[in-house]
Amino acid sequence: MKYYTRFTRLVNSQKLANRFLTAQIKDAPETEKTSMGTLFCLVEINRAWFPSAQIGQTIINTLAREYYRGSSTSDLINFENALRKVNETLAQITQNGETEWIGNLNSVLALVCNNQIHLASAGTGRAYLYRKGKFLDIIENSTEESPHPLKTYGEITSGALEPNDKIIITSPALMDYFTIDKLKDKLLDSPFNSASGIAKILKREKAKYVNLIILEFLSEEKIPAIDTNENETVYLDKQSFELINNLGQKFLPGLKSFGQKLQTGFSARSKQTHDLTKKYIVPHAQKGLDKTRDLTNKTYSHLKSQATGKIKSIFTPKKEKVPDVEIVKEESFNKNVTPGKVIYTVHHYEHEKKNNNLWHTFSQTFKKIWAKTSISLHTSWRWAINPKNRSRVYIIIIAILLLILVANIGLLRNRQSNFKKQISSEQTINELKVKNEEAKLALNYNNKDKAKKLFEEIYNQALGLVQAGNKNQEVQDILTQSQQELDNLTSTKRLNNLTKLAEFPSSSNLFVNKNDYITVGPKDGKIYYSTSQDKNVNSYSSLPNTAGQYRAGVITDTTSELLLFTDKNKCFQVKDLKIAPDEINPKENTWENVTALSTFSGNLYLLDGPGGQIYKHVKDPDGYAKGENYINTQEVDLKDSVSLAIDGAIYVLKNDGAVVKLIKGGAQNFNLQNIPNLSGKIDSPKKIWTDTSENSIYILDEIKIIELDKTGKFISQIAFSTEITTIEDFSINTQSKKIWILSSNKLYEANL
Repeated sequence: MKYYTRFTRLVNSQKLANRFLTAQIKDAPETEKTSMGTLFCLVEINRAWFPSAQIGQTIINTLAREYYRGSSTSDLINFENALRKVNETLAQITQNGETEWIGNLNSVLALVCNNQIHLASAGTGRAYLYRKGKFLDIIENSTEESPHPLKTYGEITSGALEPNDKIIITSPALMDYFTIDKLKDKLLDSPFNSASGIAKILKREKAKYVNLIILEFLSEEKIPAIDTNENETVYLDKQSFELINNLGQKFLPGLKSFGQKLQTGFSARSKQTHDLTKKYIVPHAQKGLDKTRDLTNKTYSHLKSQATGKIKSIFTPKKEKVPDVEIVKEESFNKNVTPGKVIYTVHHYEHEKKNNNLWHTFSQTFKKIWAKTSISLHTSWRWAINPKNRSRVYIIIIAILLLILVANIGLLRNRQSNFKKQISSEQTINELKVKNEEAKLALNYNNKDKAKKLFEEIYNQALGLVQAGNKNQEVQDILTQSQQELDNLTSTKRLNNLTKLAEFPSSSNLFVNKNDYITVGPKDGKIYYSTSQDKNVNSYSSLPNTAGQYRAGVITDTTSELLLFTDKNKCFQVKDLKIAPDEINPKENTWENVTALSTFSGNLYLLDGPGGQIYKHVKDPDGYAKGENYINTQEVDLKDSVSLAIDGAIYVLKNDGAVVKLIKGGAQNFNLQNIPNLSGKIDSPKKIWTDTSENSIYILDEIKIIELDKTGKFISQIAFSTEITTIEDFSINTQSKKIWILSSNKLYEANL
């Protein structure tokens, strides 16, 4: 026979200042392990919330992780092994100096698998069984006040569950407010209704320190008869949104159906509308509207006798007083006056006075608006009380009520959504703190790989919260701490104090030539530069329109000239940044396809990434010679390479993160070692650089620069502040201990 367990949690939504208290459910993390059952965990630590929260959550996470990793076919053995690991973790926490939790832990950890339940307790955590009207205490707490951490969860209580059994797992404070009989009465209903009833009493008593889980064990026959989605959470310190949510879920489909019928009625003839109204609305509203009609008649009679006259007086046009006119008679005819022109002056004294009175203007405007509004109200009222319009009035009233109801449900759902987001954010922060403790424990056990993985997860989650707009200081602190731990584990030097030197209109590669910082627009071919003395961006020349798009470039090691190659296999020589570049060609041939290039002893080495070949062009007094194949492609695979660097040997960086070392065209034994990335290799290779004066090789990996020795062994890496989200290119001068990076068209400088 198959069984089903439904449950409800009663918890606090906000953390408690003087203790850590939680009730959590842990299901199998993988579908194939669902047969291992469900864990029910209640943990209370009667000490300040931090660091108790870290210890309490570590208990729960360790139990769930170790239990579902269990390989035994016996759920009891897996449960025992998980409890043993919990005890060992608590012992390690104690060795690290966290001892205040000892003697202050009240907890119940339970497993329900098939029809079996296994429970382990610490302190005064309680668990009760309600079966066939009887209420049984199923946990016998230890009499030892402060047991050794390795014996925190020392005994397991096991038993078989029967259909309709109910289990309540609770913190000890519950029984301060309930008698056994009173609690039995509350357990007669479903878990959700039982928890809601208990919460109501606890709220009335202003109780804060109670968390519990109510679970009901049902047989397969009863599953279709119950709401399998009832597994809910009731919050002790918040107004219950669940009832509103359930009301919305159950009522809105009816509203939708009613709205569809109402729409059909409106789209039909008026007789159909009347029939629809009479059938669906009037039977429900008639009783109340009868009373409303009597009240309406009385009100209308009163308004008619008292207000109509006043309203009429307002709307009747008022005869304004004709302004006084002062007539000035002319004693003699003025010859300058045109015949027919009025020769007396009219002084509108009253009008002039009104124009100067702001209050009068305002009151007149208000009267006009009020008059129009009153007319509309009066007309609407007369229409509304007309018996012929009664059905329409009913429809309007119902529509208004529906709109109010829907608006309120929407508002409450929005509040519920915001509340759930807040809870989710707090839970995420708690999880990050727990992971942080697990990572520190891994460090204590010298398990650096596990610690690094955990700190990376913490950092990425915290960064996601910050980028989503979370301004919680705890999140900022977690982000900073995890980043520092990762930097220590990965030998990372983080450069946070960057100096912005310039911002180019567009950019591709970065060329540092003495005091000049040069880049090329990838589309327009413009050559932009700035100097250490003048940080303004200048552009006096560009590649010709027929040159094609810029592809790659290099500053020659002997003449310090800038060579620029395009996708049309053309090369342009820049001798002066203020003069247009000259096109140059090798002898007896054209240039090959160029992905990247480097120079050594004046000679050019062109890397063709797609073709997997390096072409060497020897420099002579007359220019560059015809290109020669540097490798045998049958013996050396350089396909999909992205960059190369030369110090006598040639180092080629491939797009899979591997580096090939070549001497005289032959591949050498060269492997990257101890790369701190989880993959153990370069994840996003962009550029490799070294020269004869350097003892190190530098590789740009996405937004960090990895330093290797000349044997491929990892030395350190350079990272930057979070404002740097992309790096196009970099240049290093180890003698002056300077580094320059090109990021989103901005040039930055930092001290190494």
